[in-house]
Amino acid sequence: MAWALAHSRNKADVTLAIRMLQDRDAFFLGQFTPGREYYYTLAVAHYRAAEYLLCRDAVTQALKLSPTCHQSIELRDAAVEAIARGPWPNLCPLCPLYSLLSQDPTIS
Repeated sequence: MAWALAHSRNKADVTLAIRMLQDRDAFFLGQFTPGREYYYTLAVAHYRAAEYLLCRDAVTQALKLSPTCHQSIELRDAAVEAIARGPWPNLCPLCPLYSLLSQDPTIS
């Protein structure tokens, strides 16, 4: 179910997928060991929610479990490219540079 929600075009579904995956103990009653599919699905959900740093972290965990997974490699590359394009609201609101850039009306 989380896989389908993570791949949905509806932002509310993607958010629900992230919540479901992050609260895995509530759904699996503590009998769950995260594997590559878990981390990959979480990474997809974060990417679709434009949370690229969290996506990169999750896909890195997936690659630790399966270093040759082409889907994970492509998703990691896409997240790194999105991070390099820089600043967006989910980057880091606490970062001083981000707050300066977001307040300057001459920077678009």
